[in-house]
Amino acid sequence: MKNYLKYILIIFILVLTSCKNEKKEVSVIEETSIDLQMIQAYNEGLKNLELGDAIIAAKKFNEAEILFPQSEWAPKSALMAAYSYYKQDYYGDAVAELDRFLKEHEVVMVYCSLTHCIPCKRVGPLFEKESEEPNSSVTCQKGDLNYELERDQLISIDL
Repeated sequence: MKNYLKYILIIFILVLTSCKNEKKEVSVIEETSIDLQMIQAYNEGLKNLELGDAIIAAKKFNEAEILFPQSEWAPKSALMAAYSYYKQDYYGDAVAELDRFLKEHEVVMVYCSLTHCIPCKRVGPLFEKESEEPNSSVTCQKGDLNYELERDQLISIDL
């Protein structure tokens, strides 16, 4: 008789637990725009860089670049990833990031000079050599500040 009560009790418990209403968890996916995701990843990269965690910062900067490669933030993110590695003495990774940056983004080098400036005279030939380089990924633009100053003085613009 005791065995029958045990079996009845077990069957009763099984019936009660199997009929119990279960609450289903519904996961809600919050969608944000790609711009906001990219800016959030960039800001997280800056935060991690300030905390001294170069690897996570570089990954966040690369994530920001990947999320929206057409934006103005993509080249900045790529350079910040390289800077993150450089700041923590990961020079090989920094060079690799800069090489990737040069392959993927257009670089414009602007050289402004003064006629009588000695450092300008030393840098000038290097700039001209780079601007004459065939198949270079760098676009070079040169500006003569003497001309700009004379022009501004002629039309009375205060700098």
